[in-house]
Amino acid sequence: MNVHLPSCTSRCNRYELRPDFPAHVIHKIVIHKSCVMSLAIKRSNHGLGLFATRPYDKGEYIIEYFGKVIPTEEADQSPSRYIFTLTSKWAIDGTDRANIARYINHSCKPNVEATGAKRLWIHAARPIKAGEELTLDYGEEYTRAFIPVCKCAHCTDKARENKAGKDKKRTGQDAR
Repeated sequence: MNVHLPSCTSRCNRYELRPDFPAHVIHKIVIHKSCVMSLAIKRSNHGLGLFATRPYDKGEYIIEYFGKVIPTEEADQSPSRYIFTLTSKWAIDGTDRANIARYINHSCKPNVEATGAKRLWIHAARPIKAGEELTLDYGEEYTRAFIPVCKCAHCTDKARENKAGKDKKRTGQDAR
């Protein structure tokens, strides 16, 4: 059987399986140091964020979100904010700092998407420019529970536009 394993990035054709990793760790592909340089953890409006250091095409593989696979009942009780639901029965706890995909912040207009049922692959949802922060829509349930006021660029810009519109109306009314 011929199985294609994604490499570090679509431009990297080297990959190594690590059978010595514990069975509960999904991520068994070694990311090469030269490939990791295509992503950087930096300050963002939300604390730390994951940024592209090179452009990505729409649909291009970026990184895997990995960690311990746990039952959703355990995930629901966990204080971790790095839980990614796989199915109604299973989730990934991405708390491990080696999982740099955990630094992907929320946005209502994301530029990446996650695919997979047993492993989560992060792909570009649209073309991404070098220097752009990677963002993912965390979903309604998560945002309702943990993000009472969305501070993503889309919502912040929308709030600024609404405020500017209200200021213009006030100024126009005062002039009469």
